[in-house]
Amino acid sequence: MAVSTGWARKSAIFLPAVLVILVIAGEGTQRFSIQNTAGLLAPFWFRHFASLPQQRFWEFVEVVRKVGHLIGYGLACAAFFATCYWRLSRGSSPLPASGGWGLKNRAAGWALILTMMLGSADELHQRFVPQRTSTITDVGFDVCGGYFALMILFTAMRFKERLDAPAEPLQPAAEIHL
Repeated sequence: MAVSTGWARKSAIFLPAVLVILVIAGEGTQRFSIQNTAGLLAPFWFRHFASLPQQRFWEFVEVVRKVGHLIGYGLACAAFFATCYWRLSRGSSPLPASGGWGLKNRAAGWALILTMMLGSADELHQRFVPQRTSTITDVGFDVCGGYFALMILFTAMRFKERLDAPAEPLQPAAEIHL
């Protein structure tokens, strides 16, 4: 029983990354083409903004789709970061395994590389799906989403680090002589 528990525990760290990859692969299908996305957004748009020109609706659809790239690939990059950080902290590396920032930076670099590879693979896949387009700018949005997610994650880690740090005793103010 201990062997399966150890295996399950070790493989559980890969689960978020695998799930995000599967979701992104599912979103790369014809079901999430711009025509279908527009069909989902049309009731909201025409209920609230019916007086605006039709072109504004298509611009809104495009913005929602690009924000989706930023959020989706941001989550993917965060999952990749967690997996890479776990893996690098247990590997034979000259970096300290104590969770130093060098290790976090290295894991972030790998997470961005994996995010770019996933975005490129998704765009290549979409090239062969009817009603889908494949653009290099979408890969750029994917990497930007990953980078923004890492910036938020690193900011949160720094903030937590400062909260957990022991408080320094107050030093008496220096006397000012005029």
